[in-house]
Amino acid sequence: MKMNIKIESVALSVCTLFVSISSQAVSFGEETSAKEYPYLAAIDSACTGTLIAPYTILTAEHCTKNASKVYLLTNDIPSDIGIEVAVVNVYKPDHISSPNGNFDINHFDDVAILEIASMPEGVTWLPVSSKRIPDGANFRPIGYGFGFGVSSLDENKLTRREILRKGIEESTVVTTTQCDDYYREALLRKCEQHPQYSNQLFAGQYPQESEVYCDVQYSGLYSTTSRDYQYLPKAGHSICADNHNVNESLFSHKSKRPLADDFGNPINFVSTCPGDSGSPLIYDGKVYGVASINVDADCDTNPVSSYAGLTRPGLFPWIVDTVKTIQSKHQPNSQNNRAIVFPN
Repeated sequence: MKMNIKIESVALSVCTLFVSISSQAVSFGEETSAKEYPYLAAIDSACTGTLIAPYTILTAEHCTKNASKVYLLTNDIPSDIGIEVAVVNVYKPDHISSPNGNFDINHFDDVAILEIASMPEGVTWLPVSSKRIPDGANFRPIGYGFGFGVSSLDENKLTRREILRKGIEESTVVTTTQCDDYYREALLRKCEQHPQYSNQLFAGQYPQESEVYCDVQYSGLYSTTSRDYQYLPKAGHSICADNHNVNESLFSHKSKRPLADDFGNPINFVSTCPGDSGSPLIYDGKVYGVASINVDADCDTNPVSSYAGLTRPGLFPWIVDTVKTIQSKHQPNSQNNRAIVFPN
């Protein structure tokens, strides 16, 4: 079933040692023209978002703090930031995570919507899917930020400028039902002595770290006082994706970066990075989730990324209702008179 919202009608009938790894451009990404992705937005809170309807940007909840403007249709040179548009409203599904006014972390998803003031000519939007993305689905990470770009390999350093990049390799959805456990196992893969260590899902042999390192690695996220605690993956609703290693041929003889660890595991991955939080997981032309949190703070060595999914009961209807609310506040014009389709 598809739900269509015709913009011409105001009465719509259809229904980030510890840096913030929740704040995630794509490591080992290639610079790409924003004209190829006219639905992507660079958010001034160092994040990425996706237009899912006119004036409506889907992003991560943790990206909404201090978000005051977005940049659309950014050009291919750093000096041209594109078209600046103000953020006029922020919408969060608080009725799901705090139904009685009391926050319940088990019902929280890192998802929010920004309403922007205008729709510049040339921008468009993508449909959002309420379905669960299949395990094994391949998708290409994409977003704004300061990732380890292909052009920077010889310099062996991060490129600190916001520009649109897409991964040179695809990532693969590995689980949507056990993302919480998969993420924890990947996080503690170098910590066999830690009481929370297991390797039933994320298997393999890895060089081991010190007890102090492992305690910091774990408590930095799993302590209830951690600033990133609420963004940890949720069983049944978050999407865990394996990031693929970078082809050896991309490294020149000048690069000092090792290709693998002592056990032969690849250690250079195409991954979301700072600036990519809120970027879309696009599969089959639809948005299935938004980039939320990485396993490793260093994105170029990060094996697993977690995306906030859209399958929690009540979340997709909230997205539809929010789109309706936003559309009712804006007059239709030639830039936004295409139907909004929500595949179900």
